[in-house]
Amino acid sequence: MVHSFNGFLETWNPNIESLVKAGYRVVAYDLWGRGLSSSPRVDLSLTVFRAQLDAIINHSGASKVYLIGSSFGCVIAADYALHNPGSVEKLVFIGPAGFPSEGDKTSKFLNAPLLGDLLFHYFGKRLLKEKVEAYFFNEQAHWAIEKWEEYAEHPGFTRSALSTLRHSPVLDYTEGWRRQGELGKPILFIWGKQDVSFPYSNAEKAAAFIPHAEIVAIEGAAHWVNIEKPSQVNEAMLSFLSK
Repeated sequence: MVHSFNGFLETWNPNIESLVKAGYRVVAYDLWGRGLSSSPRVDLSLTVFRAQLDAIINHSGASKVYLIGSSFGCVIAADYALHNPGSVEKLVFIGPAGFPSEGDKTSKFLNAPLLGDLLFHYFGKRLLKEKVEAYFFNEQAHWAIEKWEEYAEHPGFTRSALSTLRHSPVLDYTEGWRRQGELGKPILFIWGKQDVSFPYSNAEKAAAFIPHAEIVAIEGAAHWVNIEKPSQVNEAMLSFLSK
């Protein structure tokens, strides 16, 4: 299970038990710069996150895996499958990132020398917290926000976030999504219909890139749909994985 850009391994807590009870061995971890993982002073590119996931899988001793991603974790999982197709059986993408919004100038702004660094140094935690609060549609999961605030105080947190935005395709993974259709792996998309981070309207693009993918839309949920509507997400995942 690969968590989101703003996530941490505990964001999977509402989902792990159902998978374990169904007989699956579940591994969740913190991406570099998140949760309790280190914040290495390297460009946090997709290659770096792929190597981290590869090390986790190798350490687990698994030869075949199902990969479940949330938001940017979907991009990491998709990239891993492209580079290690023989190791991946199925893919579940929950509220996937990497679908660009027209007219979004975020990348250009953050990549501006000095300006992006200053912005994140002084306002990074505030800006990111606003994003996290928008991950919920109805009632915010306060435990998740409080846990995020705790981890946001760790040294290197905002630096890692900025490095990821600059060096990984968080906002635009279009070519990678297109290549998933050519890969042919069984794929399930799960989207909160009220997602404002990477809106459900992107499901049309996903269907065009990957015609064989299954798409499940969940009403009354936003970006962290696996936390907001865990029963429906768990049911959809188990149905897909057991086929």
